[in-house]
Amino acid sequence: MQTAARPLFTCVTENTPEWFHKVHNLVLSLREFGGSLRDAPMVVHFVESVEPGYARTLRDLGVEVRVVAPYGSRYRFSNKMRMFDLFESESDFDVLVTLDCDVIVTGDLGPLVPSQSIGVVPAGRDLFTPEQWLWVYEEFDLSAPAPDCTMRVSGQETYPYYNTGVMTIPRAIGPELVKTWSDFLARFQPVHERFGRVHHENQIAFALAVRAGKLSVHELPVSLNFSTVVSVDRRFRGELRPPFVVHYHQAIDSSGFIKSSTNRRVNKATHEFNRRRAELLSLEYSRLPRPPLRARLQKAAATQTWYDTKTVKRVRRSPLGTAIKRIGASGTRRA
Repeated sequence: MQTAARPLFTCVTENTPEWFHKVHNLVLSLREFGGSLRDAPMVVHFVESVEPGYARTLRDLGVEVRVVAPYGSRYRFSNKMRMFDLFESESDFDVLVTLDCDVIVTGDLGPLVPSQSIGVVPAGRDLFTPEQWLWVYEEFDLSAPAPDCTMRVSGQETYPYYNTGVMTIPRAIGPELVKTWSDFLARFQPVHERFGRVHHENQIAFALAVRAGKLSVHELPVSLNFSTVVSVDRRFRGELRPPFVVHYHQAIDSSGFIKSSTNRRVNKATHEFNRRRAELLSLEYSRLPRPPLRARLQKAAATQTWYDTKTVKRVRRSPLGTAIKRIGASGTRRA
């Protein structure tokens, strides 16, 4: 694979202590463990405002800090679209590497960044049925592609659907991709009306943009967007080797240390990050925090197809479900 000569890293975050912890971890991980890309330029976007102390800390790590307006969607997840403004405002890069804030980089990604095609990992699961996907394609006047994309957690064979939490997009195709992607999002109201809460609207719209533009997608190994809160389908466990981009979601303790997963290789890399973070910030640290019982039970259940059915969702949101969550959310343990 031809490696991108000049990558630009970027993310979007919120101006709160929780989200600053996450973006600070992301930047530290790249600077300390990024190998050939450790000194790569990075732009962090804060939605609406940024505390001066946050901005100063990130700038001391060689990061450019920008304040951006919300994207305009009903779901704040879609604020990540603000990252792609860089295609219009910046030219001194070959590939844009876009990351969710709740990830850490634990190795050299340089050899794995494609320079000619979009790099992305298929999603963990697809919540749409084939019939629903066909309705979406028809709604947007697109012919349906082959349903030959395998979800990395559920193992479903479905229409192309990707996790946009970690992406690499060549500058040569970025502006047209983002224009098409944004156009689809602007027309998403019928999808919300038909299906209700579609909080991963940007991922669905991305799949549509790829189809509309007939763009080439390089499926990155699951190690480059490894979710610590679910288990990978057995067919893809062979891809779980360094380097890792660890996607920990809410699995972070009050001191900002990343919690353990069920994969020993990933845990080793996460522990090394936590240890180095503790040294840099003069914090006490000994072992990986272990997620509470509720999170471990949810992780086991989330790999099952029944977990996202309407009946189970109703139970999870009911008073009984809330009570179970409280019982399971016993304090963090050390692994």
